[in-house]
Amino acid sequence: MVNPKRNYGDMPMIVLTAGSHPTPPDLSADVREQAGLYSQTLASAHDAYAALSTRGRHETVPDSGHLIQLENPTAVIGAIDNVLAEIKQQSSNQSKRH
Repeated sequence: MVNPKRNYGDMPMIVLTAGSHPTPPDLSADVREQAGLYSQTLASAHDAYAALSTRGRHETVPDSGHLIQLENPTAVIGAIDNVLAEIKQQSSNQSKRH
């Protein structure tokens, strides 16, 4: 659960969400619908989590399931590289002001 009172200020943050949610073919239509609603709820929660920072963003990794770090490590490394670059730029901008 996301605590809306928490505030990350302007901390760079990228929240990754699995874009692939395969379900076994023998599931009932009702269970499939519930799985779809769960995925939508999870994505909304990730939006809310990213919004706790003014520099947070939420990205869906289309070709990955729950284990993004194993299924698409390039996406995880890219997100880390982006956050590090934003931190470096932020530090550089602050150094120029002082």
